[in-house]
Amino acid sequence: MPEYVLRNLDPQLWSRFTTRANREGWPTKALFVALMEAYANGSISIGTPPPKQLPQYAWLRAHYRSAAKKETFRTLDVNRKWKAIIDEMIDTPAGGHWRELDQVPLDKRVEILDWLEATSNLPPQHGLTLQAIGHLSSITAGGESERSVYDYRVLGLPPYQEARITNWDGGWRILYLASGVKEEWNGPHDTPEEALDTLARTMGWRRS
Repeated sequence: MPEYVLRNLDPQLWSRFTTRANREGWPTKALFVALMEAYANGSISIGTPPPKQLPQYAWLRAHYRSAAKKETFRTLDVNRKWKAIIDEMIDTPAGGHWRELDQVPLDKRVEILDWLEATSNLPPQHGLTLQAIGHLSSITAGGESERSVYDYRVLGLPPYQEARITNWDGGWRILYLASGVKEEWNGPHDTPEEALDTLARTMGWRRS
């Protein structure tokens, strides 16, 4: 049986997907197969158009990859990202195209950058992500079983640091454990993703 790998997936989208799947009792593989079968036989349709392909800019991928490997790249605005790509290519055989790229309008730059990000097979950006470690089971009024996540472990922290994000006492709260840091729960937040953003900002980090 062939194996397939999903690359460059937003960790927060994966977290939301698996959280709902767990809540509704779906094993991940079974859910993927069910969705694929429903799409293949026409039972469901996607509400947005497929992503536009821009093969004329495929030659930029190597320069985009080089620029995107820098830790600060994802924090840049559109024009600075564009300049970073030009800087990567300027001393290569393709450098003569810099004037052509410099004339690309802003809205087109956004479209090209989005396409390059989606098609360049970049390694996952280092940062903080959520791993579900605690679930609650319940029975709905219709007699169906539901599972919901109430406790997450935070992944991506430096050695000897730990953090949990847990739903209790009116919202999602953060427990961050590190040397010299007071051990206490902070919050509440409306969602685990908001709590993760708060933790990342507190640490001066940018989560993936």
